[in-house]
Amino acid sequence: MRKVLFLFSLLLAFGANGFSQTLHAGEQTIGLGLGIPSTSGKTSSSTPSFSGFYEYGFTNKIGIGHIGGGAILSMAGADYNYGYGVDGNYRQFLVGPRASYHFDMTDITGDKAWDVVDVYAGVMAGLRFEHYSWEIPYDDKYTKDETTPITDVFVGIRYAFADHVGVYAEAGYGISYLTVGISFRF
Repeated sequence: MRKVLFLFSLLLAFGANGFSQTLHAGEQTIGLGLGIPSTSGKTSSSTPSFSGFYEYGFTNKIGIGHIGGGAILSMAGADYNYGYGVDGNYRQFLVGPRASYHFDMTDITGDKAWDVVDVYAGVMAGLRFEHYSWEIPYDDKYTKDETTPITDVFVGIRYAFADHVGVYAEAGYGISYLTVGISFRF
């Protein structure tokens, strides 16, 4: 995770000749990322969350930016040791549509350096599928499955270091508090 954050920092600091990144009408973006899972408890080992998203630019400029929409799929898990030989695991999947507002920072600031950066904020509503299992010594294995509605508010930034390729960081409270990854614009 440290290597990913370090690489992201270097690209933001030293990338020179990127290309326009703000999402415009008719443009599409897909992204893949790794995040810090938002699980709690006595975790003995935890997997990073994995996320994939798709986004489509719906509008020309409205106000100080553009509106986009799409969907997200995320997954995360953790293994637990409750003590006294009781072990368990937890897996969660999140899926749902989301909408975002992409700020046109070049127009807002008047600085062309923002052409390679996409700053956005958005909301998501979807479903969280959770699976719990635990095993008690000299007893059976227990499982529990739940499906719950979930909402999320998120903010993000993308940096284009090539014509159709960039990196991104996104913060929210859905399945991961912080996600970093790579995005592709077409």
